[in-house]
Amino acid sequence: MKSILAILILLFIVRCSKKEQIDENFTSKYWNLSITKNDSNLIEYENQALYFEKGIAYFYNKKIGNYSIIQDTLIIRDTSYYDKWMIVNGIRSSAKVDVNFYKFIKDDSLYKVTYTYLIGKILKANNDSLIIKKIEGYGIPFKYKEQYEFYNDTSQYDVNIDLDTIEFSSSLCYGNCPAIAIKIDKGLNYNYWGGEYADKQGCYSGKILESQFDQLEKMVRIANIEKNKSDYYPPVDAPYVELIIDYNNNKTKRFRGYLSDFPLRIANIGLKLSDLCKPSSINSYGCELNFEVELDIPEKRVSPPTPPPRLIE
Repeated sequence: MKSILAILILLFIVRCSKKEQIDENFTSKYWNLSITKNDSNLIEYENQALYFEKGIAYFYNKKIGNYSIIQDTLIIRDTSYYDKWMIVNGIRSSAKVDVNFYKFIKDDSLYKVTYTYLIGKILKANNDSLIIKKIEGYGIPFKYKEQYEFYNDTSQYDVNIDLDTIEFSSSLCYGNCPAIAIKIDKGLNYNYWGGEYADKQGCYSGKILESQFDQLEKMVRIANIEKNKSDYYPPVDAPYVELIIDYNNNKTKRFRGYLSDFPLRIANIGLKLSDLCKPSSINSYGCELNFEVELDIPEKRVSPPTPPPRLIE
């Protein structure tokens, strides 16, 4: 009896001490940052995504650096090579910078510069949660806390959101950015206005496929629209974007600013709508379309900033 009890105790100890298994596919998911009320430095990054694509780690739509995983350690680090002039004049970075002399060619040399953004121990990585304990961490968001918790953003999928209409507009810029406005409703109606630099100029209407509308609705359901802020930094030399989502018969959410500053899932909606600028069947409709968006549409067009004067050669 004593031997059986000892075996059971040993099995319990082994089970409790077993390391958390790391799902090797965790880099294929979007991980939203979880913070507490005490994390005042990170409050604006709550629910923003950490994700990995083609060997590069991103956070809040911004590149952090190249990443690698060695056993249970996540390393985000970049390497560059500079001549002596660059080294002497100083290198500015939010990362930890290490500089070493590097023999490049027989009669020439460069300096190898390593930027370390994060060295972290992966405490947990499964389908739902990602927990990283910082060993070294620099820059946003890794300089503020010792441990970071993320959740799989697909858990935010809200089946109770029923998309009614969605509108998108994008303004001019200093270059050749097209001015457009698009409106799509659940009746599959597609209204389009193209201004300067647009592939199609003027007003058009037509129909989209039901599968296209369903895809847009799924993108809205996963975008956590109700918990994300509406206004983002206006761009200096890029299109200003407005996105209006009407849903559940009486609710509306608006997003304004630079599309690349939108949360990733919301930015993806804007990109998808941009791709729908050329439906297979649209007909000229005149210029009596009704939009709610106020950027670059007939009668309400917002002029872009005045370009700087050209130098006379």
